Amino acid sequence: MSARIYAGGAILVIAIILGSALAGVLSAQGPVSPNTKEIQMTVSFTGFSPARIEVNVGDTVILHITSLFASPVLVTFASPDFSDNIALSQGPPVTVQFVAKTAGSFPIYLTDGVYAEGLLVVTA
Repeated sequence: MSARIYAGGAILVIAIILGSALAGVLSAQGPVSPNTKEIQMTVSFTGFSPARIEVNVGDTVILHITSLFASPVLVTFASPDFSDNIALSQGPPVTVQFVAKTAGSFPIYLTDGVYAEGLLVVTA
């Protein structure tokens, strides 16, 4: 009986190890970083809130961005790790996810009719 329990335990350990390895390989966002920074961000006439986002190199950054503007606006990220324009409309937040790989300070702009600037600070 104890041999069966031991064999069953060994199989369970192997399954857990293989499952963990496959989870990293199959992840659509790439490998999971040791730290995930999930931030709720709002865009309005007064600018971005928070206006400054601080993360570390290697962090997975998840931004949930909500626009308080009645008409669509364009948010531009000027980071080498995530350089994109995000169109926002009033309503549910838009989620943006990336891994911060490059240290530095990178602007986030709102340029559609109203100018606002935020800052993404990535520390090594």
